[in-house]
Amino acid sequence: LLLLAAPPLLARDGAYLGLGLAQQSVLSGIDGNRAVQNAAGTQESRIGKLDAGNGIAFTAGFGFNDQVAAELLLAMTRHSSTFDPDATRQPFDATLSTVQLGVKLGTPISDKGEVFVRGGVGGYELDYQRNNFTVPGGVANDDTRFSGRGYALGFGSELFFGHWGLQLAYNRHKADMSGLESKDFPGTFSPGLSPTFSTVYVIVNFYLR
Repeated sequence: LLLLAAPPLLARDGAYLGLGLAQQSVLSGIDGNRAVQNAAGTQESRIGKLDAGNGIAFTAGFGFNDQVAAELLLAMTRHSSTFDPDATRQPFDATLSTVQLGVKLGTPISDKGEVFVRGGVGGYELDYQRNNFTVPGGVANDDTRFSGRGYALGFGSELFFGHWGLQLAYNRHKADMSGLESKDFPGTFSPGLSPTFSTVYVIVNFYLR
């Protein structure tokens, strides 16, 4: 019914911008039982298992025609997390940021909307608050930022109302994270994290032409 009620689609080629909501989850690779120590053994960064989190999403792209577009897709979400080895529970707040640069391939549904797949390379940052502890004193000294790269694949649909579009989409990200920024850490760690993330997007797009 929504497809039938929507006004005709305007030209899809050209630039577009979008803003909306995102929900992100960790599917695997972070179990809440791991801590990373620096080379001297004086600091320990504790990696909590993330609950699902909500936040904002942004996209910018350029459509070459009705089927192919290059785009940048970002999401930033806030999470609760728990570090829980040997039933010693510690909660940390965390922020997960995902950035994807890639291609979207769509198939129009008459002139009212489309279904699409997307894929590309990704950049990832996972920021924990106050999870860097002195060893063996157990005093929290700093936040920790884990970072890395990977790839993302996804699918979705979009309903068009003139220059506007309402998009619902899902992405699955595979990351390799070996960067670590925190007090008394050298900037990298090994072995790194290899998490899998999922992102659900609800985005309102505006097509400039």
